[in-house]
Amino acid sequence: MRETFEEYIGLSPQTRIDIDDVLRRSRRIRRRRRLQGVAACVTGLAVLGVVVLSVAILPRKGSQQLPPAVAASTTPQVSDADRLLAALKAAIAREAPQVSGLDGLDRYVLQCAKGNYRKVPAGPGVKAVPCPTQSGRPGILDIDRQYLWRGRLTSPTGTYIVDITISPTTYYDPSAPPVDATDAEERRIAAEQGEAAERGPNGESILATNYLLNVAKPDGTGILIKAWDADEKGAYMTRSPFTAAQLKAIGGDPALHI
Repeated sequence: MRETFEEYIGLSPQTRIDIDDVLRRSRRIRRRRRLQGVAACVTGLAVLGVVVLSVAILPRKGSQQLPPAVAASTTPQVSDADRLLAALKAAIAREAPQVSGLDGLDRYVLQCAKGNYRKVPAGPGVKAVPCPTQSGRPGILDIDRQYLWRGRLTSPTGTYIVDITISPTTYYDPSAPPVDATDAEERRIAAEQGEAAERGPNGESILATNYLLNVAKPDGTGILIKAWDADEKGAYMTRSPFTAAQLKAIGGDPALHI
C-alpha cells in the first residue's frame, strides 16, 4: 500500500499525507469492524437460542400436552379366554407334537336350558347363563370363568374329539391324610379302580389316563381334558391322541392358570 501511494502521489515528504498514519487507521478500522461482527454474531445466536427454547417449552395454541402415560400407545388387553387358549395350544404343541388340528378348537359357554346346562358356541354378545340353584345342590362355581373348548384333533392313530375345560375348582392335597372315614373309603375305592389322584411336582392333584386328565392346582385352577375316538362307535373315552404322560405335562404347565 505504501509503495502504491508513493507511485501515484510521490514520496511522503512531498505531501501532507502521512502514509503510516493511514495504514495505522486502516488497521484499527478493520480490527474494530471484526470485533463488532463477532459481537453481533454472538448476540444473534443467543437471541435465536432463547426463541427456540421458548418454542420448545411453550405448547402450541390450541394444543394440550399429555402426560407420558396418556400420550404413549397402550397395549390392547388380552381376554382370559384368549390367554388360556394360547397357553393351551403352546403346551399341547410342545408336549404332544404328534397332535394336529389345534386351530379347530372352538370355545363354548354354559347356558341353562330347562334346568340343565348346555354348551353354546361363544361369540359376541353370548353370555353364560346360570341355572337356579336348587335346595341342597351346589351351583357351578363362578360360571363366567368356565372356559370350555371342543374340537377334532388328529394324530397318527386317528381322529379324536377332545373336550377341554379350565375353571375354578376346590383344591385338595392328595398327599394329605383323609379328613374322615368317608374320605378314606373313597380314596381306597379310587386306588383299587386306578383312579386315585397323585401329587404333582408343584402340589397339583393329578388324575391322568391316556384319555382323561383331571388336575386341581393349589391356586384353585381346575383343568379337565376328555378325549374319545371319533371314528368308531363304542369308543367313548377309551382311546386318545395323547398319552397319560403327555396329559400330565400339559396340565402342569404354569401358564395354565385362572
